[in-house]
Amino acid sequence: GKLAPAWRALYRSFAQYALPDQTSVVHLHSSKKHDLTTKGHMVGHVDSRSLDRGEIRVHFGPLGASNPRYLLPIIGHEFVHVLQYQRGDLGWDPNSQMILWKQQPYMSAKEYNSLSKMDPRKAKELHSKLPWEEEANRQGKVLSDQFQARKETLWRGLDPTLDYMLDQDLL
Repeated sequence: GKLAPAWRALYRSFAQYALPDQTSVVHLHSSKKHDLTTKGHMVGHVDSRSLDRGEIRVHFGPLGASNPRYLLPIIGHEFVHVLQYQRGDLGWDPNSQMILWKQQPYMSAKEYNSLSKMDPRKAKELHSKLPWEEEANRQGKVLSDQFQARKETLWRGLDPTLDYMLDQDLL
């Protein structure tokens, strides 16, 4: 789906902040098709096939798409996955259908997909313990917090709506 111009400008600015040399290939998408919401928690994912094509496509569900307080930590988390992939820490072996961590087979796609069929609390707990998720949870929050702490300098002037919201202390 299309993001409002103010949010598109804000999220593009975050991409410049987090992935400065790659902003031209970052695409953020919100759609019900990618609504991976579990009990009120919105999640996103990076399309790994897009990374192989030299693009960065981050998908997220519509919950929070119009609220940076919800979405910036999710986008930051997904940007960490992009960096993991680019460093070679996180990968995929299409022949064995295995997720790779630090260039070693870690788990099969079937095992990973089985998490979505579990009780949501148990799945979230197990998912958060995966090594690439632990790093993304930690570093994504740092990225988001740093970006939000500099909102007066990084957000001001991006869009009149954002300026108004900053003036009214709504963000």
